[in-house]
Amino acid sequence: MLYIYDAKQEKCIQRKQVSTGQRIGCIDWNGYILSTGCRDGIIRSYDTRSDIPLFTSSSHGHSLEVCGLKWDPSGKILASGGNDNKIFLWNINEKIPINCLTGHQGAVKALSWSPHEYGVLASGGGSADRCIKFWNTKSHQLINSYDTQSQVCNVQWSTTDKEIVSTHGFSSNAINLWSYP
Repeated sequence: MLYIYDAKQEKCIQRKQVSTGQRIGCIDWNGYILSTGCRDGIIRSYDTRSDIPLFTSSSHGHSLEVCGLKWDPSGKILASGGNDNKIFLWNINEKIPINCLTGHQGAVKALSWSPHEYGVLASGGGSADRCIKFWNTKSHQLINSYDTQSQVCNVQWSTTDKEIVSTHGFSSNAINLWSYP
Protein backbone atom coordinates (compact mmCIF):
# COMPACT_ATOMS: atom_id res chain seq x y z
CA MET A 1 0.00 0.00 0.00
CA LEU A 2 1.20 3.53 -0.78
CA TYR A 3 0.20 6.30 1.61
CA ILE A 4 0.46 9.99 0.69
CA TYR A 5 0.46 12.45 3.57
CA ASP A 6 -0.19 16.17 3.86
CA ALA A 7 2.67 17.27 6.13
CA LYS A 8 0.98 20.51 7.21
CA GLN A 9 -2.24 18.77 8.23
CA GLU A 10 -0.34 15.73 9.53
CA LYS A 11 -2.80 13.30 7.98
CA CYS A 12 -3.02 10.73 5.23
CA ILE A 13 -4.76 12.19 2.17
CA GLN A 14 -4.48 9.23 -0.24
CA ARG A 15 -4.03 5.47 -0.19
CA LYS A 16 -3.10 3.55 -3.32
CA GLN A 17 -2.86 -0.19 -3.83
CA VAL A 18 0.60 -0.73 -5.28
CA SER A 19 1.06 -4.47 -5.59
CA THR A 20 0.32 -7.70 -3.84
CA GLY A 21 2.50 -7.32 -0.78
CA GLN A 22 5.63 -6.17 -2.60
CA ARG A 23 7.72 -3.49 -0.96
CA ILE A 24 8.31 -0.14 -2.65
CA GLY A 25 12.07 0.24 -3.04
CA CYS A 26 12.21 3.72 -4.60
CA ILE A 27 10.07 6.70 -5.59
CA ASP A 28 10.44 9.87 -7.65
CA TRP A 29 8.15 12.87 -8.22
CA ASN A 30 7.39 14.59 -11.52
CA GLY A 31 4.95 17.40 -10.74
CA TYR A 32 1.73 15.65 -9.66
CA ILE A 33 3.04 12.29 -10.87
CA LEU A 34 4.47 9.93 -8.28
CA SER A 35 6.37 6.93 -9.64
CA THR A 36 7.19 3.86 -7.56
CA GLY A 37 9.59 1.00 -8.15
CA CYS A 38 8.80 -2.28 -6.46
CA ARG A 39 10.41 -5.54 -5.48
CA ASP A 40 8.35 -7.34 -8.14
CA GLY A 41 10.23 -5.42 -10.90
CA ILE A 42 7.20 -3.29 -11.78
CA ILE A 43 7.08 0.51 -12.01
CA ARG A 44 3.78 2.22 -11.28
CA SER A 45 3.07 5.91 -11.82
CA TYR A 46 0.12 7.78 -10.34
CA ASP A 47 -1.37 11.22 -10.92
CA THR A 48 -1.95 12.16 -7.29
CA ARG A 49 -4.96 14.29 -8.31
CA SER A 50 -6.77 11.15 -9.47
CA ASP A 51 -7.45 7.60 -8.29
CA ILE A 52 -6.54 6.08 -11.65
CA PRO A 53 -2.97 4.78 -12.18
CA LEU A 54 -1.28 6.47 -15.15
CA PHE A 55 1.27 3.84 -15.98
CA THR A 56 2.27 0.32 -15.08
CA SER A 57 5.42 -1.08 -16.69
CA SER A 58 5.22 -4.23 -18.73
CA SER A 59 6.98 -7.54 -18.36
CA HIS A 60 9.56 -6.19 -20.86
CA GLY A 61 11.27 -4.24 -18.07
CA HIS A 62 13.20 -5.30 -14.99
CA SER A 63 13.39 -8.97 -14.07
CA LEU A 64 14.31 -8.17 -10.45
CA GLU A 65 13.60 -5.38 -7.94
CA VAL A 66 13.50 -1.78 -9.16
CA CYS A 67 15.85 0.07 -6.79
CA GLY A 68 16.35 3.45 -8.52
CA LEU A 69 14.06 5.93 -10.30
CA LYS A 70 14.70 9.40 -11.70
CA TRP A 71 12.59 11.60 -14.00
CA ASP A 72 14.54 13.66 -16.54
CA PRO A 73 14.34 17.48 -16.31
CA SER A 74 11.79 17.64 -19.16
CA GLY A 75 9.45 15.31 -17.26
CA LYS A 76 9.10 13.07 -20.33
CA ILE A 77 11.56 10.24 -19.65
CA LEU A 78 11.82 8.09 -16.52
CA ALA A 79 15.06 6.20 -15.88
CA SER A 80 14.84 3.07 -13.75
CA GLY A 81 17.68 1.05 -12.26
CA GLY A 82 17.34 -2.47 -10.99
CA ASN A 83 18.87 -5.40 -9.18
CA ASP A 84 19.17 -6.99 -12.64
CA ASN A 85 22.07 -4.54 -13.29
CA LYS A 86 20.12 -2.73 -16.02
CA ILE A 87 18.85 0.79 -16.64
CA PHE A 88 15.60 1.16 -18.55
CA LEU A 89 14.33 4.41 -20.07
CA TRP A 90 10.55 4.83 -20.17
CA ASN A 91 8.17 7.22 -21.88
CA ILE A 92 5.07 7.35 -19.68
CA ASN A 93 2.88 6.98 -22.80
CA GLU A 94 4.45 3.60 -23.60
CA LYS A 95 4.11 0.31 -21.73
CA ILE A 96 7.47 -0.99 -22.94
CA PRO A 97 10.88 0.61 -22.37
CA ILE A 98 12.24 2.86 -25.11
CA ASN A 99 15.80 1.76 -24.33
CA CYS A 100 17.90 -0.47 -22.08
CA LEU A 101 21.39 0.56 -20.96
CA THR A 102 23.68 -2.28 -19.90
CA GLY A 103 27.19 -2.25 -18.52
CA HIS A 104 26.89 -2.30 -14.74
CA GLN A 105 27.96 -5.48 -12.94
CA GLY A 106 25.81 -4.82 -9.88
CA ALA A 107 22.46 -3.33 -8.88
CA VAL A 108 21.77 0.20 -10.15
CA LYS A 109 20.29 2.33 -7.37
CA ALA A 110 21.87 5.74 -8.02
CA LEU A 111 20.55 7.78 -10.97
CA SER A 112 20.83 11.49 -11.80
CA TRP A 113 20.14 13.48 -14.98
CA SER A 114 22.55 16.25 -15.97
CA PRO A 115 21.15 19.78 -15.65
CA HIS A 116 23.88 20.97 -18.05
CA GLU A 117 23.52 18.63 -21.03
CA TYR A 118 20.16 17.23 -22.16
CA GLY A 119 20.05 13.43 -22.26
CA VAL A 120 23.12 12.77 -20.11
CA LEU A 121 22.46 10.36 -17.25
CA ALA A 122 24.82 9.39 -14.42
CA SER A 123 24.33 5.99 -12.79
CA GLY A 124 25.97 4.23 -9.87
CA GLY A 125 26.40 0.51 -9.37
CA GLY A 126 26.29 -1.57 -6.22
CA SER A 127 29.07 -3.39 -4.37
CA ALA A 128 29.56 -5.92 -7.20
CA ASP A 129 30.11 -3.05 -9.67
CA ARG A 130 31.43 0.04 -7.81
CA CYS A 131 31.29 2.26 -10.91
CA ILE A 132 29.76 5.61 -11.81
CA LYS A 133 28.82 5.59 -15.47
CA PHE A 134 27.86 8.52 -17.69
CA TRP A 135 25.44 7.77 -20.54
CA ASN A 136 24.29 9.66 -23.61
CA THR A 137 20.68 8.48 -23.63
CA LYS A 138 20.02 9.98 -27.07
CA SER A 139 22.69 7.85 -28.78
CA HIS A 140 22.45 5.03 -26.17
CA GLN A 141 26.24 5.17 -25.70
CA LEU A 142 28.43 5.01 -22.61
CA ILE A 143 30.40 8.27 -22.33
CA ASN A 144 32.72 7.36 -19.47
CA SER A 145 33.05 5.20 -16.36
CA TYR A 146 34.82 5.72 -13.02
CA ASP A 147 35.71 2.82 -10.72
CA THR A 148 34.99 4.23 -7.25
CA GLN A 149 36.28 1.15 -5.36
CA SER A 150 33.05 1.02 -3.31
CA GLN A 151 29.29 0.63 -3.57
CA VAL A 152 27.65 3.74 -5.09
CA CYS A 153 24.55 4.65 -3.07
CA ASN A 154 23.65 8.07 -4.54
CA VAL A 155 24.76 10.43 -7.31
CA GLN A 156 23.70 14.06 -7.67
CA TRP A 157 24.77 16.68 -10.22
CA SER A 158 25.83 20.15 -9.15
CA THR A 159 23.43 22.74 -10.56
CA THR A 160 26.26 25.25 -11.10
CA ASP A 161 29.29 23.20 -12.21
CA LYS A 162 29.86 20.11 -14.34
CA GLU A 163 30.53 18.03 -11.25
CA ILE A 164 28.76 15.19 -9.55
CA VAL A 165 28.76 14.18 -5.89
CA SER A 166 28.48 10.53 -4.91
CA THR A 167 27.85 8.78 -1.62
CA HIS A 168 29.23 5.33 -0.95
CA GLY A 169 28.51 2.32 1.21
CA PHE A 170 30.66 -0.78 1.44
CA SER A 171 33.63 -0.50 1.58
CA SER A 172 34.46 3.20 2.01
CA ASN A 173 31.35 4.99 3.40
CA ALA A 174 32.63 8.18 1.72
CA ILE A 175 31.29 11.25 -0.05
CA ASN A 176 33.20 12.08 -3.25
CA LEU A 177 33.16 14.88 -5.81
CA TRP A 178 33.84 14.04 -9.46
CA SER A 179 34.40 16.18 -12.55
CA TYR A 180 32.20 15.38 -15.52
CA PRO A 181 34.37 13.97 -18.34
